[in-house]
Amino acid sequence: MKKLFQDNLNKHALIGKKKSLKSLKRKGKVYGRFKPPLIDKVVNLSNYKIINAPEKVSIYDAEKPTKESYIETLKFREDLSKYLNKKDCVIDFSTTMNITAAAMLVIFSEIQTLVETGSSNTIIGWSKVSPSVNRMLKRTGLKKLLRKKDSVHNFSGLRNLPIISGTGSQHYDDIVDFIITRYFHDSASPDTEYLISDAVSEAINNVSRHAYPDLDVEDKRWWLTCDVIGNQLYLAIYDRGIGIPHTVVEKRWFWSSLKATYPEIHDELKEKLGEKSSVVEIFKLTKYKDAELIYLSMIGDISGTQKSKHGQGSKSFKALVNNTDGGRLWVYSNKGLYIFENDDAPPQVYKLPKDIGGTLNQWNISLK
Repeated sequence: MKKLFQDNLNKHALIGKKKSLKSLKRKGKVYGRFKPPLIDKVVNLSNYKIINAPEKVSIYDAEKPTKESYIETLKFREDLSKYLNKKDCVIDFSTTMNITAAAMLVIFSEIQTLVETGSSNTIIGWSKVSPSVNRMLKRTGLKKLLRKKDSVHNFSGLRNLPIISGTGSQHYDDIVDFIITRYFHDSASPDTEYLISDAVSEAINNVSRHAYPDLDVEDKRWWLTCDVIGNQLYLAIYDRGIGIPHTVVEKRWFWSSLKATYPEIHDELKEKLGEKSSVVEIFKLTKYKDAELIYLSMIGDISGTQKSKHGQGSKSFKALVNNTDGGRLWVYSNKGLYIFENDDAPPQVYKLPKDIGGTLNQWNISLK
């Protein structure tokens, strides 16, 4: 027994000595909360073009005077377009501290479009400074996309929705079922379920009806994502089509709504066009007024002569947002931005410093 007691003392002394030596070795070193992966796989980086992501990948400051992150994010997209399918690349997020879902939707669509048409390799350089950035990158399905794996989704097995790409009404039922089941736990009221279904349907169908007038249905592509922050559900859909400003001028109610809403612009166009009123001529004169044209598309036919709900503005989006405390609808299209919060506050419109390259709709609603 005495020998066993002495052996235990010696063992604890040895363990204490080892801990002491390890403490001395670690002295002066700084450790973060996580050890981030650097590169998606081991490669000879001298053969790769490094495309650096900005510190903040976001488009939400587009209405502010500086617009810094918006400009940097779209510059990042331009760099992707310039190099991605022409040579082996590393998309380097190593210094990125923040990524928003809406911005990632635009970036993801660019990457997917390029990698599917090229034969070069592309890998991810993970963030060294933000675990939330790495979680966002993994959630989107970007790693799977770059490895060129099958992108077919099993919605029933998903905890969080990755970025979904589709054409026409593809995935519509699965997306609505996922939102109602996963985020509302099948307890949404019939009215809420109807509004969500109608809003998703309107968003997807708008792409087919308006975004790509010269393409077949199977080529009218969109990208969609949704996420929960706090007790709010955020949903965004993006297409790379011609944009709302190009389509609203084709509406039969365009001139009457323009006159009632923007009489100065209406008189200016009439004076410059004379009897001409072709879409091409109208657009040439209004290309610097994208925000106002988006505003017109959202209010639609003021005279109320058009009975179809199509082209009458995104009423489903507005209804959801209007009933949500803190709800907001963002519509980016070409070089215009429209923001709607509720029926008691006038919508705001802004001119963008860079073209968003299509149309992005985002809205948020309460899960309660």
